[in-house]
Amino acid sequence: MIPSLNSKSCIIISDSLSALSSISNPYPKNELVQLIHKLISEINSTICFMWVPSHVGLPGNEKADKLAYVAIMSPLSTNINLLTLSETFNIIQHKPMEEWQKFWSNLHLSKKLRNIKLFVQKLKYPPNIKRREEVNITRIKIGHSLLTHAHLITKEPAPICNTCNETKTIEHIVINCHKYTEARKILNNPLTLYQALNAKAQQSSHF
Repeated sequence: MIPSLNSKSCIIISDSLSALSSISNPYPKNELVQLIHKLISEINSTICFMWVPSHVGLPGNEKADKLAYVAIMSPLSTNINLLTLSETFNIIQHKPMEEWQKFWSNLHLSKKLRNIKLFVQKLKYPPNIKRREEVNITRIKIGHSLLTHAHLITKEPAPICNTCNETKTIEHIVINCHKYTEARKILNNPLTLYQALNAKAQQSSHF
């Protein structure tokens, strides 16, 4: 607005002593005050600021103004800086994920899924992975396969591993079964199902 007035000098009057004190600081940390400094430097006019007390004649308010001024000028005062736009977006983007992760980690329900998915971030598959491999990985993760769950359909007893004489489950096959000791080297000999299923996706599907 000031440039449009074509005036060589202007006076800006305000009753906000704190705002004027911030503007008078030659090295402000507040981004808004920095922007005001920048605009002033770009204006080809002399700018003066004047403080006009808004509480003149009211003893209680005058005392409050004086105390506010003392607090502002005190070396013990703390500057509270506004968040930048990028900081605000960063909080909006990451805070919900942090809260979701906290909720997931403290969930007192079945730990079956959490044992193979510790973090809530979306699973990323390699760009060149085939659809069939994606299906295999997903089935392994949820522990459902024809090999280990066909008995639920046929109403037969749960299958037993011929090598180890243990119940045949995805975890047993991937982690413990002696029959697949050599094949397990593809996954660098994982100690837990989480490690195995979060190794390179294509390697897990090939296993």
